[in-house]
Amino acid sequence: MGNSTSHWSTIRATRGNRVFYVAARDVNDLNNTDWHAIGTQAVK
Repeated sequence: MGNSTSHWSTIRATRGNRVFYVAARDVNDLNNTDWHAIGTQAVK
């Protein structure tokens, strides 16, 4: 197994739903998983 690093950023929303996405790639940029939705959150 190799090392992994994750980067997260958020945008504040006053109302509505949020969808959280994740993607991964290797250090040489040869393999990329593309973006995948991993969860949602309702903002009230």
